[in-house]
Amino acid sequence: MALKKIKTSDLKVGMYVNKVHSSWLSAPLAMKNFMVQSPKTLKNLLDYEIQFVSIDTIKGRDVGEAKEAVNEEIKMSLDNTFAASLNEFRINRPVPVDFYFPGSKGALEHILKKELPLRDDVVELFEERGVRAVRIPEDQKSAYDRYRLEIENEDEQRKKQGFDGKFIDPEKVRREFDFIADYYAINARSLVPGVKLTFDIYERFKETPEIAIRKEDRAGSESIDRWLKDDTNILIKKDHKEAYQTYLIDNTRNSKDERVKASFIRENAKLLVENLIKNPRSGKLMAQTKNAVSDLTQSVIDHPATFYSMMRINNHDYYTYTHSVNVSTMSLALALALGMNDKKDLSDLGLGSIVHDLGKSKVDNSLINKPGKLTDKEFVKMKDHVTLGVELLKENKAITERMIIPAAQHHEKLSGRGYPNGLAGDQMHLFGRISSLIDIYDALTTERSYKKAFMPFDALAILFKGQDDYDMEILQTLVKMLKEQET
Repeated sequence: MALKKIKTSDLKVGMYVNKVHSSWLSAPLAMKNFMVQSPKTLKNLLDYEIQFVSIDTIKGRDVGEAKEAVNEEIKMSLDNTFAASLNEFRINRPVPVDFYFPGSKGALEHILKKELPLRDDVVELFEERGVRAVRIPEDQKSAYDRYRLEIENEDEQRKKQGFDGKFIDPEKVRREFDFIADYYAINARSLVPGVKLTFDIYERFKETPEIAIRKEDRAGSESIDRWLKDDTNILIKKDHKEAYQTYLIDNTRNSKDERVKASFIRENAKLLVENLIKNPRSGKLMAQTKNAVSDLTQSVIDHPATFYSMMRINNHDYYTYTHSVNVSTMSLALALALGMNDKKDLSDLGLGSIVHDLGKSKVDNSLINKPGKLTDKEFVKMKDHVTLGVELLKENKAITERMIIPAAQHHEKLSGRGYPNGLAGDQMHLFGRISSLIDIYDALTTERSYKKAFMPFDALAILFKGQDDYDMEILQTLVKMLKEQET
């Protein structure tokens, strides 16, 4: 690493910023290293009134090299580059070629310098911005061919050892599917010390859950405090869900402790959404979900800090129904922070956000729960969940057009690079701008079987790198909201 501190006014396209000399809250771009890819990035830094930055002259251009580098990038076009799918490259492995991608005005932008590793967070950013393929300079074709040959040889060797070409152990995939089918994650805050349990509780430190407290025994304060402190992944068997729901109603619904009461509202909403996903046309379940969202909305209005603390418990719990409740809760909190105070607007946003992934009920579970990256063909099928969800919601006469907006727009991007309709700018409703941002933020900060959760700090850095995709006012409000919750 060769760092050099320079004035922001001397920064040029092609330089790699290692550090922005400003607080992370006033200048969120400082949260992560980044390549200056366009004049717009320079303008953003100046708009934040940042005086100095440190550049890495190994990862990017030096002061004297910048002009030549810019001229080189301008020359890159579709005529002297070729296309390659991102699936052809290995994560966290140095890439021997430069990556280019068409920018918002059609010109090719340099998005990854050769010999740098294709990191997890970079792949997350590319996928959220709709980058499924990149352009590579023609004069690097031989380096690309050698790299692909190495990968193919390694894949073939791995297949002989019992792995598929994506480096995922098929047996591990099967075990993960079995786990998801058998267990249900619960919130330790919903347990009342000293009350007899009507279900077994399991802890999951490794792959196989272990029994922690048996049915008919009692959960003590020490166990509950330890689970909360250590963020332990605690579970019940799915055939004990009804017993758990009855336990919640009998013991936590009327608690005087606001945190316990909040846990009931959240856990009850999770159970209802899971049932709704299994029976998406059930008018009764939809009505119950609307009532649950009404309780959720009022609780977020009355006790936003309490509800955000509930969000931070157990980031291992990435199921569609948990994600749906998370997106609804955080969307409501963010809307309040933005100044939305009309109860009907909040209720419509809350319900639309909690059913935003309802279309996944019509997508093969092997795709929903796949512990690894989707192939291009699988991704096309997965994208159908948006239109399928909208169709399901339109069948219910109690669901208004405004309530459908989060489901219809949660994968759209302000840049026009989203799906399914490629909406851009003012075509996106405020509900869509909020839900699309929170949807990816929750996905990034939740652990899954094949990747660790990003810390909020790092997740926000990824979002700011895709700044053309999101409403900057809303994103900056999210930063401030999260910062306030940490203090």
